[in-house]
Amino acid sequence: MKAALIVNPIAGQGRIEKNLSKIKNRLEIAGFDLTVYVTEHEGQATRLAERAVEEGIKTVIAAGGDGTVSEVINGLAKKNIKFGLIPAGTADVFAHEVGIPTHNPFKACDIIIDGKNKRIDLGKANDKYFVLMAGVGFDAQVVHEVKPEIKRLLKDVAYPLTGFKTLLTYKPSLLRIRLDDEPTEGYFVVVGNAKYYAGSFSVTREAKIDDGLLDVCVFTGKTAASFVKYVQGVITGGHLRFSDVSYYRAKKIKIVSDGPALVQADGEIIGKTPMKFSIAPRALEVLVP
Repeated sequence: MKAALIVNPIAGQGRIEKNLSKIKNRLEIAGFDLTVYVTEHEGQATRLAERAVEEGIKTVIAAGGDGTVSEVINGLAKKNIKFGLIPAGTADVFAHEVGIPTHNPFKACDIIIDGKNKRIDLGKANDKYFVLMAGVGFDAQVVHEVKPEIKRLLKDVAYPLTGFKTLLTYKPSLLRIRLDDEPTEGYFVVVGNAKYYAGSFSVTREAKIDDGLLDVCVFTGKTAASFVKYVQGVITGGHLRFSDVSYYRAKKIKIVSDGPALVQADGEIIGKTPMKFSIAPRALEVLVP
């Protein structure tokens, strides 16, 4: 069985690269005719996934973190390709979402060898697919300001701590939101395809990765005190009880703003408002436990 292994050598401080020969051997003994690609720069994994598809490969495996996952799925979306994952990132949120072990690459290999296929949805922000979530406004600004070395050092708490720092200078724009045919407004929006957001935190905690819908959390406060409360609420899991937080489900979302607001998808900045979001049902076949 022909398969491609797309490796991010710097993910997880290089732990995949250290085990690469053993991983390759384990997969080849199981019957995979393996082609290994090693990325050299950001964005390359998407093109490598597309290349694998063009070459007739039917299983594509990502070895890296959530950034690598995001790049690879953008090369595989809506194609009849099986996607396997060997987690090696800082948070490995997608692996956590679908139950793939994050600290043992050989157990992850066994899931690729013996696991079952699961069709999942993908979100879409304009022309970019995302597997986990997208954010408009505050969290995208935080993503923009998080330094890679801080992310590696602090892991799950890098974003909350940077968030508190961002609050000192952040000026939110009013977001005008259309959820299918329902209008609403807010100052910060998270669009979730999956339950988990960053590490073990959850914003769209009712989201299911295979229900054909996007879950949307709208934060309507605009003061610094409101945003402090939101960050604390997400950390403690109590944000959905706030009177100035609303929760929706929709298939199509359009967001415009009075001033340009940054947009992130799966933890990467992808542009600014205006932005259209949609759901791509059953767009990816994943190898899961």
